[in-house]
Amino acid sequence: QELPSIVVGGALMKRLPLALSLLMLTSWTIPSAAQETWAERLGYGPDQKVVIMYADDSGAAYEFNAAAQKGLESGMIQSVGVMVPAPWSPDFANWRAEHPNHDIGVSLSLVSPSNAMRWGPISGRSAVPSLVGADGFFSKSVMQFALRADAKQVQAEIEAQIDQARAMGLKPTHIVPHLGTLVVRPDLMKVYLSTAEKYWIPAVMVEFSPKTVERFRADGYPLQQEVLDAVASYPLPKVDDLVDVPDADSYEQKRENLFETVRALSPGISQVFLEPAEGSAALRRMSTRWKNRTWEAKLLEDKQVHEFFQNEGIVFTNWR
Repeated sequence: QELPSIVVGGALMKRLPLALSLLMLTSWTIPSAAQETWAERLGYGPDQKVVIMYADDSGAAYEFNAAAQKGLESGMIQSVGVMVPAPWSPDFANWRAEHPNHDIGVSLSLVSPSNAMRWGPISGRSAVPSLVGADGFFSKSVMQFALRADAKQVQAEIEAQIDQARAMGLKPTHIVPHLGTLVVRPDLMKVYLSTAEKYWIPAVMVEFSPKTVERFRADGYPLQQEVLDAVASYPLPKVDDLVDVPDADSYEQKRENLFETVRALSPGISQVFLEPAEGSAALRRMSTRWKNRTWEAKLLEDKQVHEFFQNEGIVFTNWR
């Protein structure tokens, strides 16, 4: 249902079975090195680590909304992605109306993995039949989605989600693919990037430097050349890296995993994904990762975490 996170294809997505990974395999051509990091293009120094601490999964439930909102208010979260089709997105939109200066994007949701809460397409089930199962909801897994999704229907649905976000007053500053659904096939990657250009809203996407490409190759997840070409020609801002914080068996180890993740960042702009949530009995039903989600929320209030970022000289930014 919920699978451990890794970075694949320039976007954060979940660990996929071999069959789905094979959809992405092909020969490589490493793109030429960028002259500057995205941090340098924005005026930061060549050695500066600039970080977007990012909360994903908002809109799914009260527990996710509350943790992300607290993080935004404290300044430990700089940006949030809201899943518009999910049941608690109106609640987040109401909060956004009272807090207009925060950085909010649309987490484009095309799967509904939890047994405890399900959602379906904004555009209507009959309009996008390849995106729903027999129950009328989105597929439960990225694998099911990748094998069935029609690219034209995907485009219709993600445009409907962006339009709905605007109608709700979210004023999205960026879009991001929930669970990495839009980077599992080259045609869907092109839909993702072309939609960003159409709305002129940046898509969360990494710059494919030789170092980044080599890292993906070492992890066993090469990308098709047409994807690299599409990303290279995409005109809107990108980030230099996308990472998440590995799960742990204790809060102390989770905190150390965050520290190790940040220390390992190269200079440039990096987006660090978290999925913080407030603890509750409902959360335990909704997420098999409920412990790590509550620990990620705890990180945002931890004085040692605040001091660590200060000592490391980390500069925060957001998509705005």
